[in-house]
Amino acid sequence: MPTLTAVLVVVLVLLCSLAVAADYTLWTAPSVQKVFRADKPPDPPAPVHLTAAHNEFEAVQVVITAGDEPLKEANVTAYVGRGPGGGRRLVVGPPVALDIPVRLYLPHYVPCPNAGRDFPDPLPPLTGPFDVAANTSQPVWVELYVPPKVGRRECAVEVFVKPANAPERHVRIDLTLRPFALPADVQPVFTVGLSEGLTTYQHEVKADAPEAKALMTRYYEFLLEHYASPYYLPVDLKAPEAAKYLNDPRLTSYIIPWKEDEAYLRDIATYLEQHGWLDKGYMYVVDEPINQGSYDQIKAAAALIHRAHPNLRLTAPFYRAPDWNDKLTTFDVLTGSLDIWCPNEHYFDTNPRIYEQFRERQQAGETGWWYVCCGPGEPYNNFFVSMDGFSHRLIFTQMYRMGVTGLLYWNATYWNPSSTKDPWTDIATVKDINPLIYGDGSLLYPGKQVGIDGPVGSIRLKLIRDGIEDYQYLRLLAEKRGEEAAKRAARTLCKSLSEYCHDANQLARVRDKIAAEIADER
Repeated sequence: MPTLTAVLVVVLVLLCSLAVAADYTLWTAPSVQKVFRADKPPDPPAPVHLTAAHNEFEAVQVVITAGDEPLKEANVTAYVGRGPGGGRRLVVGPPVALDIPVRLYLPHYVPCPNAGRDFPDPLPPLTGPFDVAANTSQPVWVELYVPPKVGRRECAVEVFVKPANAPERHVRIDLTLRPFALPADVQPVFTVGLSEGLTTYQHEVKADAPEAKALMTRYYEFLLEHYASPYYLPVDLKAPEAAKYLNDPRLTSYIIPWKEDEAYLRDIATYLEQHGWLDKGYMYVVDEPINQGSYDQIKAAAALIHRAHPNLRLTAPFYRAPDWNDKLTTFDVLTGSLDIWCPNEHYFDTNPRIYEQFRERQQAGETGWWYVCCGPGEPYNNFFVSMDGFSHRLIFTQMYRMGVTGLLYWNATYWNPSSTKDPWTDIATVKDINPLIYGDGSLLYPGKQVGIDGPVGSIRLKLIRDGIEDYQYLRLLAEKRGEEAAKRAARTLCKSLSEYCHDANQLARVRDKIAAEIADER
């Protein structure tokens, strides 16, 4: 029988533990919402119910808001199953071999002085416990992937949080699987630059060292997992390993290296065509032509390319009229030379002739893309860190609405030391162009700073992949209900190039309606 002293000791221990237990709140936010450190839980909290097609990624944020005491060593785990007792608890780390894998990430924050606060963007995998400062919020990114064939319609995911100085709490996420799959062959084209020199520099690897090739392959395959096709394959186009990439349905495009050599052009185009790979390839010789010399260079390259092989395609992104005559457009000067037309997104709003000519060239059998870079800024869509999440995601719905089939983005790893020594602490990547924009040309972060020998993704890149999946939904809707039904749905979310949805509930409702029409559940 315990003594009175022992009982008192136990009581005192319990009272002390209660006295020092920190208070905190768990809540959820949609993936398209950027959660800031000062954000407070909604009242009342919103229920969490996700829906996803097969072959789709879906995510939600579980947010931990600390009270007046900081949280110490918060551990996060997840429980996946069909319901109570039907699943298994997961430890933090790589995705487990369940039929619906789950990954957990811990968003980091980067300073955006011109916006007046730090923004969440880097998304390293969650690998262990972390602290949460008093009276601040810290999201955990919960990502699920639904494989093409899963034998269920409902799934429950429970996320548990256990700080060292507070009791365990959890959030339940209900997932409903749609009765259709997104196509394996990805559309639209999302072609993006990948700078080897700047990437190896950040990882402190010599560009000619053997580990440099392995590093760049990891970057390449990470982008491909997010439906971004880097400009150049990580191997030579004729290498045996190239088939692995060129046959991958997620690969939408690649650059065929340019040489001013007709025999080379004919040989490489013939080789690629014989293997069924030429239709995704293109050539990119001149960027943003302005003066007569740059236009003449494009015309000369086009003549050589088309003489070498009629199915070789040439593009040249452009954003303004030729400098010798502002009444002309690029279409006026380069029709017959370019095969892929790629104006800057906002250029359609500067001259009504541009979009008319763009559509005319598409009707003539040519390809219509667009691009963004250091412009345009708000209210247009772009990939700046300081923009809201809808801007990154809905640019692809804008593309469907406008009949644009590809997006060219100049770089995913532009970490030039002349602008930024470390993108984790300084994401003003193009100070020479505009020091007040953040993340231009940088959709990834170098993993070395957090102990990863490869890339770290970003919230923006996740939302880009969501936007590409939105485009896939519209593509399926067009197949089922006709092109006008899909365009109408896109216009519901995007009224114009500068007017688009900023409401997560509206976005979910429109997607649910699209899915119901695809699945004949109207």
